[in-house]
Amino acid sequence: MVFTTFKESQVQYNRLREHKNYRMNRDIYNHIKILSDCIPTKTILNYGSGDTPKDEFGIYKRFKVVNYDIGVKEFENFPDTIFDGVICLNVLEYIPEELLVSEIKKIFSKAKRWVIIEIGYLYNDRIMSHKGIHEWKRLIHKYNTNKLPLYIKSEYDFKIPRTKYPELPKIDNKRIIIVGNAISALNDEFGEEIDKFDLVIRIGDGVENSIKYPKQIGTKTDICVMGDYKYFLLLNRNKFMYDMPIITSKARSMMSHETSANFFEQEPYTLFNDQELVELSLNLGCPGYKHMSTGLLTILYFLHKHETESISIVGFDNFSNFSNKKKTKSKKEILPYYSIQQELLTKNVNSIHDSGFENNILSDLEKEGKLIWLNKKYTSSDNGKVIEIKEIS
Repeated sequence: MVFTTFKESQVQYNRLREHKNYRMNRDIYNHIKILSDCIPTKTILNYGSGDTPKDEFGIYKRFKVVNYDIGVKEFENFPDTIFDGVICLNVLEYIPEELLVSEIKKIFSKAKRWVIIEIGYLYNDRIMSHKGIHEWKRLIHKYNTNKLPLYIKSEYDFKIPRTKYPELPKIDNKRIIIVGNAISALNDEFGEEIDKFDLVIRIGDGVENSIKYPKQIGTKTDICVMGDYKYFLLLNRNKFMYDMPIITSKARSMMSHETSANFFEQEPYTLFNDQELVELSLNLGCPGYKHMSTGLLTILYFLHKHETESISIVGFDNFSNFSNKKKTKSKKEILPYYSIQQELLTKNVNSIHDSGFENNILSDLEKEGKLIWLNKKYTSSDNGKVIEIKEIS
């Protein structure tokens, strides 16, 4: 009965397209290449392929790849044959606990030479897996009874815990600027002006963006604000951030306390606790099925909890992230449809934020004189705009 219910849920996901089609990353491709170069490989089973698997690296051209996914009618039949290799990418975290062992056994039952498994933690900013990577590895290795070459990858393969927590600088009576990650911030060269503020607060990828675009958004960072996913991703990538004051946004933290989540939970500074978030949502009229973004919560935090001289913001227009840029072969980059607005326009309520609601809040705060908007610009959600961006290497 559990399997039937799970299968129906996967069919529904595919029908409504509530989940993103998975894109294989280069690390996975490199491991397929390494294994196939060392071990003769002609056939591969893509276990949990989804309805339209991407083939950016030519895997389907180089090998005979068979797709299997219980949520896709075309691929729902479990194959009878054995394959040289099996890849299972961002699948196991969706499987109910009661079915997990049997599905892992099925993966290994179809592999003759090697297996690659990727554990995905993030789905639209929701943490899907409540197991740490070491717990996953112990479980998966247990059922690799034939001792096949096995590679297990995870987004949260966190290496070194942050054991020291720098104090926040003095915030009261300071001129602060909160730098968001909207691509519109790259239209102007405000970097020098931003760095002159008493305190510069950056959100999530903002620290990395400031390294790439110093003329546009400056280089100074006094405080970084981030949620659990960005916390692990950025600290794992940038060791200099270990010495940076961090305020965490724990609104959607759902990770297990038994694993590396402890590093995140030990951070002493957080925007709002659960009770405060509920009260804020009710008072502001946030739609019940939405979450306020880390950007908006950061602004509200400094307004509600500190007596600053002034609060300026930049890079908040329509909440369009740097990461949403559509890459082209030219040096120009296209300002895309704002992803959140598009989801609302297509009545896909899967987005966790409501851009209309958040823009209204910011506009009201500006009218009340509580915010200074450094570069207020809007772009229609159905009208792209070409802008020149020179990335600093």
